[in-house]
Amino acid sequence: MSLHKIFKPTQKVDMQFRTEAFNIFNHTQYSGLNSPVGTDYFMRANGAHEARVIQLALKVVF
Repeated sequence: MSLHKIFKPTQKVDMQFRTEAFNIFNHTQYSGLNSPVGTDYFMRANGAHEARVIQLALKVVF
């Protein structure tokens, strides 16, 4: 999910403020089922991706 807003502090300068969020609903996303056949942990998830990540950015164009 991404949101952005453009501001014009002067006639020649534009500023863009951007917010991006990954895994915004914070649901578990498993990274792999690479367990060998015939083991006790066959078809079990062996990891998960990162939880919610949010980043902010400010871009100035002149």
